[in-house]
Amino acid sequence: MKVQWQVRAVLPIAPSTYYEHLAKRADPSRLSERARRDEALRPEILRVFEENWRVYGVRKISRQLRREGFDVA
Repeated sequence: MKVQWQVRAVLPIAPSTYYEHLAKRADPSRLSERARRDEALRPEILRVFEENWRVYGVRKISRQLRREGFDVA
């Protein structure tokens, strides 16, 4: 119970939201399909970002990934 009170004092969210987030971090199979796909794309996103001197934003990164054949939202 003490942790729950600390969460309420620090975060402006319901305690159940906090605990749901913790459960998803502990067990990735609880993540949505979109979240799993995004996690799989993370290395490619970082690669494109680094190859372009860390100046590409979300639109340019998305466009580049589509050019390379990745299915991005």
